[in-house]
Amino acid sequence: MKPIIKKIFLYGTSAFVVLSLLAVLTVYGLYLYLDPRLPDVETLKDVRLQVPLRVYSQDHELINEFGKMKRSPMEYEQFPSQMINAILAAEDDRF
Repeated sequence: MKPIIKKIFLYGTSAFVVLSLLAVLTVYGLYLYLDPRLPDVETLKDVRLQVPLRVYSQDHELINEFGKMKRSPMEYEQFPSQMINAILAAEDDRF
């Protein structure tokens, strides 16, 4: 190899190694900075939705529901296929 090409290759390789090391150290520093603020994994797995207070009569009939958030948890299998397709169509232009 010519000396000038060898010198450019050496500088390019050195710059790549230094920048890669700097990127790794930056990501690691960011992780150390954010780690105390991040919630525990078990906390994220245990999701408790805000469900409304339901009032039932003595014969177990629903009288009323109180609360702003009227959520009820659902499994994936309970979603209609049209709803899944609608979400996919809205998010993916190729669908």
